[in-house]
Amino acid sequence: QSTWGYLNILLATDQSDILQKFIDSNGWAIMNTWLKDANAQNNIPFIIEQLKVFKMMPVTVEILKANDTAKIIKRYSKEDTRGEPFRLAAEHCVLNWLRIIRGSQSTDEAKLVKASGPAPTLLKADPQPQPSTSKEPGKVAAGKLKKVTKTEKVKEGEGPRGSGL
Repeated sequence: QSTWGYLNILLATDQSDILQKFIDSNGWAIMNTWLKDANAQNNIPFIIEQLKVFKMMPVTVEILKANDTAKIIKRYSKEDTRGEPFRLAAEHCVLNWLRIIRGSQSTDEAKLVKASGPAPTLLKADPQPQPSTSKEPGKVAAGKLKKVTKTEKVKEGEGPRGSGL
């Protein structure tokens, strides 16, 4: 029953610096334990309230990867068996996290591009290979090469994920 009290205190906290101190003091792991216990007891009302707290937490990629909390909540967002309020609370939590994470990545990318100066030029093969004039069967000549910048490559979705570009 004391977990309800702690949960209500967290719900009433609207200052992200206080929530950050809670996370830094092993709070994320504690909430993971509460989530698993409530799940084992099928305590839907408690999980829904806890999802509200998770949604307002100042998360980072590192925090989300610290344990299986994010995976559990993402799984909840796809469940139909516990009712629509349950699924929607989980879905809102996941969507909020994605917004926060994507926002921080955009800021990091902008800082990186600004700090690194102009993007280096790469060569990119034309998607339509030209037929070979060679007499070797099955050999296809390389297509025309087009100059592109790394920025264009990332915009096209071809850049490696997690590379900071």
